[in-house]
Amino acid sequence: MNPELFALYALLLLLVYFLPTWSAPLGDRLIVFVVNLTLGWTVIGWAWALHLSTRARNVHTAAVLRQFSPP
Repeated sequence: MNPELFALYALLLLLVYFLPTWSAPLGDRLIVFVVNLTLGWTVIGWAWALHLSTRARNVHTAAVLRQFSPP
């Protein structure tokens, strides 16, 4: 196999593997990274990390909306 193609394939796999970490809000990236690094090699662990990253964004968005909503 071509070494450049292998490196590109490995980089693509790493980007997909750490997708939950990149998509998490800044304040929650550490916990999502830890879950993804330790349990992400299982499909359930990776799905949990993805759930944490999207759930965290929804909780944060709801808190911001509550702060700026009229009384």
